[in-house]
Amino acid sequence: MRKLETAPAFKIAILFATGVIAGSYIKFSPLVVIILIILQVIFLFYFQKAQRDFKSFLILISLLIFSLGLLKASLDFYYIPGNSVSNIPDTKRNEETKIVGVIQDIPTSDSSRIRFRLGTELLIGRYDTNIISGDILVTLKRNNKTDFNEFLKVRTTENIDYDYRPDLQAGDRILIYGKLSGPFEERNPGEFNYKRYLRLHDIYKIFTVTGYDNIEVINRGNLNFFNREIIYPAREFASGNIDEYIGGDEGAFLKGLVTGERQDISKKVKDDFVKTGVMHIIAVSGLNVAYIILSITLILSLFRVPHFPRVITILVFLLFYCFFTGAPASIIRATVMGSLLLISGIVQRKTNIFNIVGLAVLVILIYDSKQLYDPGFILSFSAVLSMVIIYEKFNEIFLKRINDSKIKYKKAVYNVLGLMLITLAAQAGTLPITTYYFEKISFASLIANAVMVPLSNLSLAIGFFQISSATFSSFISSVIADANYFLLKFQLYFVNTLASFKYSYINFYRFDSVNTVAYFLILGILITAKKRTLKLRLYITAVIIAVLFFINIDYGEKLRITFLYSGQGDCTLLETPDGSTILIDCGTKEFRNNSGESTITPYLKRRGISKIDLLILTHLHNDHIGGIEPILKNFKITKIITNGSSEDSKLKENMYRLITEEHIPVEDMYSGDFIEGYGNLRLYFLNPEQNDSLHINEHTKSIVLKLQYGKVNAVLTGDLSFEGEKIISDSYGNFLRTDILKIPHHGSRNASSVPFLLNCRPEYAVISCGRDNVFGHPSDAVLAKLEILGSKVFRTDKDGAVIFESDGKGVELIKWK
Repeated sequence: MRKLETAPAFKIAILFATGVIAGSYIKFSPLVVIILIILQVIFLFYFQKAQRDFKSFLILISLLIFSLGLLKASLDFYYIPGNSVSNIPDTKRNEETKIVGVIQDIPTSDSSRIRFRLGTELLIGRYDTNIISGDILVTLKRNNKTDFNEFLKVRTTENIDYDYRPDLQAGDRILIYGKLSGPFEERNPGEFNYKRYLRLHDIYKIFTVTGYDNIEVINRGNLNFFNREIIYPAREFASGNIDEYIGGDEGAFLKGLVTGERQDISKKVKDDFVKTGVMHIIAVSGLNVAYIILSITLILSLFRVPHFPRVITILVFLLFYCFFTGAPASIIRATVMGSLLLISGIVQRKTNIFNIVGLAVLVILIYDSKQLYDPGFILSFSAVLSMVIIYEKFNEIFLKRINDSKIKYKKAVYNVLGLMLITLAAQAGTLPITTYYFEKISFASLIANAVMVPLSNLSLAIGFFQISSATFSSFISSVIADANYFLLKFQLYFVNTLASFKYSYINFYRFDSVNTVAYFLILGILITAKKRTLKLRLYITAVIIAVLFFINIDYGEKLRITFLYSGQGDCTLLETPDGSTILIDCGTKEFRNNSGESTITPYLKRRGISKIDLLILTHLHNDHIGGIEPILKNFKITKIITNGSSEDSKLKENMYRLITEEHIPVEDMYSGDFIEGYGNLRLYFLNPEQNDSLHINEHTKSIVLKLQYGKVNAVLTGDLSFEGEKIISDSYGNFLRTDILKIPHHGSRNASSVPFLLNCRPEYAVISCGRDNVFGHPSDAVLAKLEILGSKVFRTDKDGAVIFESDGKGVELIKWK
């Protein structure tokens, strides 16, 4: 830790980063900050001439560095040019936007879509054309007509080419027609904020093109020479070589190691790597840079190249590799640190690791201060500092004693234990961060890293050799690839086997900012402890843990109603004052997403819920029960209530099979039934009628619930139709009066009749619907009715989750964003 005292660059980086954090949260005018900096510089100049005390001078210098960080943040986070694409309104329903721009990277694709980053140039309107700037993320989807033609292709004898997929390349100037929209923010509390992530990478909007005929290539080759002729061709050559000679999950894994491309790695493989704590391996990192330095040093040493030109050659290769991998924060960090270590050898200066880390931080933040919030930046520097600080303590406690001992196989024990301890040090320093992003804590990490780090490094070295040899012999490249294939296959098998063990990991969802600060405080207290102060520090640690325990206890006696965003589906969570949990519907299952798995289960876990006392399924359609399988598998469910549907479907058959396997009792509820006993909460069932003949379809037979807690009421309507609304309006009239109404059928035009809404007269109306859904929900007519009624309308497609709390006397809208 003494090195930290003599590391000015590290201290400057801390001050600069603190200024960036302040500037990112509080909006300052750049002009005001510039004036402040000028005044500080003038004051410093006169202060130095007056020869005041050195401590005061350091304080002024510190304030100046902080202000520079403030200025950089105010420019990077808040300054947006007037013609930025971010200022263009989202495309309205039934309209299209036309944009001209240049593809900035190599497009990625799968069977149904192509994605790429587009640097915008022109916005073409009906009557005029405007120059615009800024990057957008474009998704090009196949349209239904193309899919239908592909379906017919195998059934006709006509020799017609139905493959409309365009040949898109980096540097193409294109014209696109489609929908411009803002990226998703955090849609449910604790979820990934996609808008923030894209903004950190200077992407302002997303653009959806439906149909390959809605894109036109104007011309090609519009990137700079370095990217056009060197970087992108090299990346395509490397990826193509791996796809050709290895392919599959093994090839996708190797591409992650070599190029940092992870889009081809299957979800199953990623999940296995997360569960075993080796997710860092399938992304380019400092190890890649270390291998480049070692490999080139070895090759140049064989040819007796002098030290200075050797270092210059390595620096050129490092710069190339940094751009080759897309310059992620981890590679920039490793490149800067590696370069500084090499340069220090030239100038014959002793290196201080904290100074090198500080300089790396400054280089990255001066280039783009938004990188401070990039997960790669945070994880990379956290891991390095952990390995320096925590490993030093482990070395003092364990490794020095082994080194001084006379045990057998001392060197082997020392090396194996050293590898495990450095893994443990890195894991200890990054635990809150990895847990926040992956929501898992791996107990298999030490074993997995001990095996995977050396093996993956070997595959990485072989992969470099494979790609390099392909430049002069495809046969040699294929032979090397065959050998690497079996090594890669073993690694995937090993990780999969380890991940399948029951206690290899646990799901953990509660690492919020308070817990994170407390964790690092405890870690710092223990790591810096001396033998004479250890007992006191353990007492302090116990006190902090006890305080955390009491802070995390929910003492509330309120009813909490959460309308979750689950795409074009429904899911409502009731958390009752007595601690019971009632879940109404399970979201939807779509081609790319099961909201029960991706949204509902994680949210319930983040809320500390492991048991569902009552699961109510309003009706048996996919958008309400599609996500039930992960719910059944992840939670203990006491009872399930359905609408007694007699409609037969594969979906219903599969659902009842799963329920039977879990031995969960099922009961049908009808109009006139009620349930009580969940902390003074009463649930009245207003629909369906028990007589099936009264109902035409499953929508009309939806369960309608009225929740009554003290003086507060809420009515939840499933996908009730006009016919069902008339039935319950005639039966219950003013009993439908409510504070909160979940609008029927996602705001469809086939529901929310005037008589029904007049009976309900809600203060708050909640519409559950998916963003840009193909049904056009919610209907403009429904929105107009609610506006006339004077209800406050919330939509999950725009507002994300809508949360209310009630003490039985009134309703409070919870602002969670």
